[in-house]
Amino acid sequence: MPIYQYKCKNEKCENHKGFEKIHFKVKDPKLTKCPVCKAELESMMSAPNIRFIGSGFYSTDYKNKVEERKKKREEKFKTKTDDKKKD
Repeated sequence: MPIYQYKCKNEKCENHKGFEKIHFKVKDPKLTKCPVCKAELESMMSAPNIRFIGSGFYSTDYKNKVEERKKKREEKFKTKTDDKKKD
């Protein structure tokens, strides 16, 4: 569900400072008129709010797998060098 921010161009309107509108579909039409005073609206830019939840993200899964691989490589290297020393 995308959240859009709008600002009313009428300085006397309560929506002049801005408000948010949730669109239930991406294809929903954007607002063009203020719902309070019917003046023209200006869309505002904002940073997206992204939260990565669940498995498959770097901080939880990938990072740990990389560390495990490094440990396995180090162990293999140690066993190879130990085998050479014995010969």
